[in-house]
Amino acid sequence: MRNNKQLIIWIVLCSLILLTTDGMAKVNLDFDADREDYLSHMFIFPTGRIIPSGMVGFSFGGAFATQGGAEYLGIFSVGLGNVAELEVSTTHIVTNIFRSSEWMGTTALRFAVYESKPGSPIPTVTLALRSNRWSDFSGTGDELSGPASPGRSSITDVNFETHLTSLYLSMTSELSELVTLHGGLVWHDVRTRDIEYFGMLEPWLDEPQDLKEAIVSVFGGIEYKMNQNTFSILEFGAMPKIEFNHNMQEIQAVQLWQMMAGVRFFLSRVSAVDAGIRYRSDYSGLADAEIRAGLNIGIDIFEQIKKSIK
Repeated sequence: MRNNKQLIIWIVLCSLILLTTDGMAKVNLDFDADREDYLSHMFIFPTGRIIPSGMVGFSFGGAFATQGGAEYLGIFSVGLGNVAELEVSTTHIVTNIFRSSEWMGTTALRFAVYESKPGSPIPTVTLALRSNRWSDFSGTGDELSGPASPGRSSITDVNFETHLTSLYLSMTSELSELVTLHGGLVWHDVRTRDIEYFGMLEPWLDEPQDLKEAIVSVFGGIEYKMNQNTFSILEFGAMPKIEFNHNMQEIQAVQLWQMMAGVRFFLSRVSAVDAGIRYRSDYSGLADAEIRAGLNIGIDIFEQIKKSIK
């Protein structure tokens, strides 16, 4: 029931934005989608772009074929003076402690480091810091994955708070009118605190230690213009996963790889539909693959003000 309500809210919100924004209520395919001015991300990972000043971008979507239930994602971003971009979004915590999907809100600030000139081999570069507030999570009963180790205490419940901060160095290079490469480095700082274990605890079991783990990895992607309205995108990268290790009786952070391939179809110059398939390194087979879909909308605030004045 909760997922159905979220889906209804998502559809209604997207419909209202489409209908109340001038020029986006009608699907217009008679144009050439050069580059996505109001999008600074692939499906999952950021690019080396920032959105122009005064441009506001909305992205809504999620994964609807996951074993843990539907996942709903949202991104709101605004361009600041062509030198920075502010982003507010939701992200899902990846863990083996819960059966269902858990999410938390994040805020990111992206800065333009270098803007490439046409024909230059030097890519466009941005630097972004993404962080969230401390969030409470808990796993109870059979949500804890994996069997308890013989001779160890039987932990049935885990409660903790987590905080994740990520620093992205992103680059984008347009190799031709059809092909664009994206890539970069990311440093994740994963922390947990106030960890509590519940169950049949042995008296010799040490007090849970707060987690402070740094994970450095790479990400990348290729964008190919298939026709005037459609781009195909293939991307890959790593993300942190919080695991409960039954053998060590502790919470750990490990690196999890994921890949996504799909298409971005432009309904107009400022609206596009995403559809793709994501697969993670912790999945065990084809049945675990996720089908993800989303809607991207851009609104030029300055242009809308000019039209309202007229």
